[in-house]
Amino acid sequence: MSDRLVGDLDQHTRDKLEAVENRLAAANSEIAAAVEQSTGLLAAEHPEFQLRNTHDELLDAYRELVQTIDLVERALGEVDDHAETPKQITSDHSERIGETYDEPLSFLAIQLLQANRRKWLHGKPETNGAQAVERHGLTENQRRWLNDVVDE
Repeated sequence: MSDRLVGDLDQHTRDKLEAVENRLAAANSEIAAAVEQSTGLLAAEHPEFQLRNTHDELLDAYRELVQTIDLVERALGEVDDHAETPKQITSDHSERIGETYDEPLSFLAIQLLQANRRKWLHGKPETNGAQAVERHGLTENQRRWLNDVVDE
């Protein structure tokens, strides 16, 4: 980040950006550990142990990436009030969805909403599913299924 830009930021924003940098460095470290762990799989006589360790490292890397994405989205929301991040989109829909469905169905709908954030808004942002999640928080099939359950 250039010195000019850093000079224009308040301390809270600087702290947030530093936390993002640190979290991203930790995610990169976890990814590097997973890659290093997988080195030599083809040459190993019995790769089961190495595969298990690689799996564990990949899970650590995934967990670190998810936390990094969450932190980046929170920081983006604080730095830019008009940011349309997946976290902001799902937050905007969560209250409405909670009011639309009675318990325990509302709990399931909120869980679907959170899963949609990862699956559609992060993973497949250019799809019809992502567009539906942006508009409603749920995919068309999920809304149809939830409404069918309510009608029964």
